[in-house]
Amino acid sequence: MPFQTCRGGGDFLWERHAGGAGSAFAEAEEELGAERFGGALEKGQKAVQAFRAASDPNGVHDAVRLVVKALVGLQQHAQAQELAKAELAKCREAGQRLGEAKMLMSLGEASLAKEGKAKAEAVSSLKEARSICRNQNNKEWEVKALLTLAWVNMARTEDLGAVETALKNASEGRDITQEFDNKRLEAECLYAMAEARGLVSSPDDALDAADEAMDLFLELRDKRMEALVLLKMSEWNLKLGDQARALSDAEDALEIYQMLQSPKEVKALRAVFDAHLARGDLRKARLVAAEALRHFRELGDKPAQVEAVRMLVELYVKANRVEEALTAAKRGITVCKELGDVASQASLMLTVARARLRMAQMDKAIAIARDAFAMLKKIPSTTQRISEDKVEAMHVLIEANYHMGHKDEAMDLALEFKEKFEEEPRDPRALGHALLITATLEFKRGDVEEAASHNSKAQALFSEESDISGEADALKMQAEIHWKKNEFKSAIRFAEKGRVQYRELGKHEGEIACMYMVSENAVRLAVKEGARIFSEEPMPRQARDALEKGIKLAESGIKLAKKEGLATAPELMGSLLCARAQGLTLKARFEEALACADEAVLIYRDLMCYQLEANALMLACDNLRALQKVKEAAEAADEALALYRHVGDTAGENLALEVIATFQEFMQQQAPQFVPPPPGAAPAAPGQVPVWQQQQQDGGPPEAVAKGPAAPRGPAGPALDVKSGLSLEVVTSKVREIALRITGADEEEVEVDTPLMEAGLTSNSAIIMRDELSQALPGVQLPVTLVFDYPSVSAMTELIMQSTGGGAIGN
Repeated sequence: MPFQTCRGGGDFLWERHAGGAGSAFAEAEEELGAERFGGALEKGQKAVQAFRAASDPNGVHDAVRLVVKALVGLQQHAQAQELAKAELAKCREAGQRLGEAKMLMSLGEASLAKEGKAKAEAVSSLKEARSICRNQNNKEWEVKALLTLAWVNMARTEDLGAVETALKNASEGRDITQEFDNKRLEAECLYAMAEARGLVSSPDDALDAADEAMDLFLELRDKRMEALVLLKMSEWNLKLGDQARALSDAEDALEIYQMLQSPKEVKALRAVFDAHLARGDLRKARLVAAEALRHFRELGDKPAQVEAVRMLVELYVKANRVEEALTAAKRGITVCKELGDVASQASLMLTVARARLRMAQMDKAIAIARDAFAMLKKIPSTTQRISEDKVEAMHVLIEANYHMGHKDEAMDLALEFKEKFEEEPRDPRALGHALLITATLEFKRGDVEEAASHNSKAQALFSEESDISGEADALKMQAEIHWKKNEFKSAIRFAEKGRVQYRELGKHEGEIACMYMVSENAVRLAVKEGARIFSEEPMPRQARDALEKGIKLAESGIKLAKKEGLATAPELMGSLLCARAQGLTLKARFEEALACADEAVLIYRDLMCYQLEANALMLACDNLRALQKVKEAAEAADEALALYRHVGDTAGENLALEVIATFQEFMQQQAPQFVPPPPGAAPAAPGQVPVWQQQQQDGGPPEAVAKGPAAPRGPAGPALDVKSGLSLEVVTSKVREIALRITGADEEEVEVDTPLMEAGLTSNSAIIMRDELSQALPGVQLPVTLVFDYPSVSAMTELIMQSTGGGAIGN
């Protein structure tokens, strides 16, 4: 069957203007339908002149609308608005009411990329246009006004109230089309309904409306709209987890666009790429992106090349192949320079800057982000994308300075960006983010009141701009501020508000973070209201309700985290487990609480989050003590102490020392019997001696002594001659020798790949081992976390060989 599609585009009015002055109009509509916007603009302008010469006002208005659509397609929104406003003034002067309505619609279409007040003005114009058409009983143009109104409302995707209004607009338009039997407008209304349902309802509801629209577009032989619907269906199927169907829909859309030689081919390729990524097939995703880049190079389509590069960069970042991501991004930047596309060039530069930040190349990240922002500053913030890139530049610069320890410079930058975004042209959303990051930095340095002030201003701005994502971030920050002030009820209230907004946006990590905050603060509120372990008095109702809420939210958060995954904040799972453990501890469900704490310890250990691991160990210690497992409890406290010291957490260190001192005092009083102190017993004064050494001095139980670090066997031996070069065998032998002496293990128990913690190394003896290795290897810098980061003899040996530049000798 030959490939067929319908004629025309835009308003599909070429038949009404056939012949004479209308020939240029028909050609312009054909160009517009094929998305050749430059050709549509040129022919549309000729049509305007021809209709004016023929004194055909209806033709002029329709042709001007076509030119506006072409300008919007070329991203020339300001010119489109100027043209629509100029023609609107002429229509009003001549009393041409239908022409006035058409120009009001064109103004709305030209404002689709606008934000805030400009968008509100567009909505007002479209409502006026709809009113004019209804008063003139022109149902066709009333439906078109409703459709345009729906798309303008839908462009405010984060304002769910506006999207619900869009759904009503499209539904009302569809009802009207059935009164005068216009299948094209009915199909377009169904498509708009599907889009709105996908935002406010569910992908399932969206697919139902899309199926109806698809049937009508097939009947109309409109291949372009068929492909557009297929792309949306692919997106919704992806959200439903049906990756196979999503891939099939995307490939069907791609086939149509390739036959049409449409510039939207790159969007279909992106959908195919996304489907492969969702299936976890990185190889096929890379092939799609690489083939797209090759194909668009052959065509000489440089804008599409940039999009293909974006796909490759995204893939390499996801695969943690940062160097390849950088190479691809640089290639894209070169193409952007050739195009003169400053916005895309700056966007890719920020991708490079973020990658440099991940690689801890702070100076390079700062230099690139600064250059990118300078480029973006020259572009008026007319689009959300440019505004978002400015915010990203700000974040990279501030984060890089903060990670370098330049905290004052980071704060100065935040305040500087706040002032820049307040300048004309004012960028309210970017200003909101500058206020939010200022609040975050103030919060981190303990200036809670200033943080609250800036955060409240940010929240107000986000609310005014209908930026639900930004408002959710501000609500979460406000919850943290109240938590810091021990205002647990207020913290819960703000976290719950933030959770609702994150859930509406489908931002699961934000939702889970808020669930954690609700859980944590609810447990703290329960304690404040009188929740106690082993209390003779019944728990007060307020405390009981808060405790149940805390446990329930933690469990729901854990369930959601397991379902959705935590790509950018995996530590949240550990936090939820700890929150649940705290609640269970207060309910005297110690075994369950201990299981949660142990799981959290393993998560934090894998992530090398040492401070959080220490917190989880202290939680495990509490429950082990309650279960009368004193030796294990002391081990947990001892390990937590070493971690607190490593990260420089003085408060945590003092807490661990107090707990260890409690064990020491108890063992002095009770030895050789092992009976845990009663819950709630007052801790002894902080002590410095590890519990194992105290037990040996006091003649504690033999099993307790056996668990402590063994006495070193034999002398440490001479230091190695690092300057003369080291062989792999010599270093391995020295590391293994020290490990055997420190652990007291037999030789067959410590192979080169044996985790030393399994061979008897403890947190305290790990510090001793690092010190001995430093003495044996003069001049070699070893990290404080040596045993945690390099757990075996072979891993330590490899680190030492790299540090001394002796890798080649060993080989």
